[in-house]
Amino acid sequence: MAFATILIEQQEKTTDSDFNVRLIEENGKETLGTIKRLDLTTGRWTANLDGVVAPPPSDIVTYVSGVTPDRRSHPDFNGIAETLHDWLLPPGVLRQRWASLANPRLYVETSVEALDQLPWEMACPAKPPFQRPALIGGLCRLSPPGARATTLMANMPSNWPFRILIVVGCKAEEELALGIGKEVDTIERTFFRLERASRREQIRGQVGQLLPSLLIVARPVVHDP
Repeated sequence: MAFATILIEQQEKTTDSDFNVRLIEENGKETLGTIKRLDLTTGRWTANLDGVVAPPPSDIVTYVSGVTPDRRSHPDFNGIAETLHDWLLPPGVLRQRWASLANPRLYVETSVEALDQLPWEMACPAKPPFQRPALIGGLCRLSPPGARATTLMANMPSNWPFRILIVVGCKAEEELALGIGKEVDTIERTFFRLERASRREQIRGQVGQLLPSLLIVARPVVHDP
C-alpha cells in the first residue's frame, strides 16, 4: 500500500511561532502547508500548546479523554473531527495534493508534545466525501528520532489515550458457542495488567455494558513491550 507522512514542526524556537506541515510522499516529494498558532489556541476547539495545568473547556484532549459512551454521538465530536482535519491537512496546496493521492496510508509525526497528544485518528473533513484518513488507508503515529532513547518503551506512558475499537460480529445468543466470554476475559486481563487497580471496576463495567455489538475504550495505558 502507498503511504505518505505528515510532519508537523515548529517554525521557530519561540513561544509564538507558527507550525510547518509537510506532506512527504513515498517518493520523497514534499508539499508544504502552515498551521497558525492562533488557529490552534483560539476558537471553539484548541490545543494546549502552553501546557497549562487547567486547560480551557475548548481543549480537545481534555474534552475527549475518558468520555462516556452516551456522549460519543454528541455534535461536538463532529466539530472536533473537522478542526483536526483542518490542522492535519491545511487548506491550500497541501490538501489539494493529498486529495490527488487517493487516500494512502498516513503516518503522522511531530515533536511538539501538545500536538502529538491530539486524537488525529478522529480527523474528518467538513464537506463530502466524509473520508477519515484513519478509516481508509489507516493512520499511524511516528516517534521523532531519539525521542525515546533514554526511556524504556515498557515504562513510557502514552502521550494520547489509545482508542481501542473491538467489534463483536455475532448475535447475543451465539456468544457462548463462539467463546466470546473467554475473549472478553482476555481483554479484561490485559487492561488490568496495564491499568491502575482503581480502574479495574470501571473497565469491567465498560466491557460488559457495550457488548455484544461494540466496544470503544479510551484510557491512558503503558506501552506493552
